[in-house]
Amino acid sequence: MRRRRVYGLLYGGCAVFGAAFGVAWWAYYGDAVLGGFFLGLAALSVLSYYLVTQPMRLRAKRDAEREATAAVELEPASSADSADSQVKATGYAPPGLGPASGEIIVERPKGYYVAVYRRYRILIDGRKVGAVKRGETLRTTVTAGPHTVAARIDWSGSPAVEVNVPPGGQVALDVEPSNDPFAGMLSSDKMLTLRLKP
Repeated sequence: MRRRRVYGLLYGGCAVFGAAFGVAWWAYYGDAVLGGFFLGLAALSVLSYYLVTQPMRLRAKRDAEREATAAVELEPASSADSADSQVKATGYAPPGLGPASGEIIVERPKGYYVAVYRRYRILIDGRKVGAVKRGETLRTTVTAGPHTVAARIDWSGSPAVEVNVPPGGQVALDVEPSNDPFAGMLSSDKMLTLRLKP
């Protein structure tokens, strides 16, 4: 989290400088308007730090949860029990897919403030198949085999991810804002991150 420390130093320095300058100006010159202005800038620096680093904090939390889940060893279940539990958990029954098809699932988790009211367009093999709002999941039936999946928003988006869909199976991905929103504004593929779910 080196980038987060850099942002902390940058925004923290601005907040401390703004608060000190505002209090000093207010106390020395008695000018409450300009002093209050600098104190307001200090408060905005703190708020900006939390908004800019929010994707980093949420991603770190989600990665820790995934590692904890992966570390837990599950008891092997029979194929019938496994199919029933999968239908109950996801509302989807894999046997419904034909032997030459599979499913690509793209989930956009809740919690991120970046583009909160915007939809991410999902492209499979360069063709738009739908869009997801915050907290939504997109399911698309595709032919089994290799495919490329990408997410787009305005002029930017995510790098394409190569997936191999098994016959009658699923491939699940998460789409999230990238850790560096400033780089995403100047790039065609760094605003979003698309990752395979374990």
